[in-house]
Amino acid sequence: MNRLSATSTLDGIHFNEKFGRMNYRNEEFSESEYNEPLVGEIDLQKESIDKYGGCYITRYKISRDKKTGEPRSIKGAYPWTYIDFPIAKDIAATIVKGKNFTSHLTYGAEYDTRSKWVIETGTATIDEIVKDSTRLGNYLDLDNSPNEIVKTGEDGCVNNIYGFAGNVNEWTQEMNESTFYVIRGGNFHDGGEIYPVAYRNFVNHCSHSSGTGFRATLYIK
Repeated sequence: MNRLSATSTLDGIHFNEKFGRMNYRNEEFSESEYNEPLVGEIDLQKESIDKYGGCYITRYKISRDKKTGEPRSIKGAYPWTYIDFPIAKDIAATIVKGKNFTSHLTYGAEYDTRSKWVIETGTATIDEIVKDSTRLGNYLDLDNSPNEIVKTGEDGCVNNIYGFAGNVNEWTQEMNESTFYVIRGGNFHDGGEIYPVAYRNFVNHCSHSSGTGFRATLYIK
């Protein structure tokens, strides 16, 4: 498999080649077995990847401007938490508006491709992704853990992706048969061994907490 590469642009990270086509399931990464149907918007995204060679994710978890309430991906802000799935999905779709780009809440296949990518680049080991992610972010069992949310840019950086693990969970559009949606990555009041990056936590779409936030994926129309 060709490795993915990243460059800084659009306040995000650019991935090329097979982004959005990987799934962690049955203790291995697969390009053929998925926990979500690859139809609709994510299918259009795959077409864009084939045509333009990649897509983007926001470098930081989404935060909220205190004065305007506008969502943004910036360094030095507290991630937007206490947000349920429907609202996170709606807001993620507004991160980019224009005739050339569109954005959406991250899908599970996109999240897993990002995880596989950091393994392939040698930035993290597979055990750190699927068993114990403590070293990769702000977890409770981290040495000198603050036991609270830290600002974006202070929450661990992996391949120029901040908040890659811990600090606050990420909503994804993946769901199970009971229509529960998936949050990934763990947070500041969990241990990195209990909730590593690859772990799927299924929750009600109306759930909201201090430990759950989101980021967006962007692609060329």
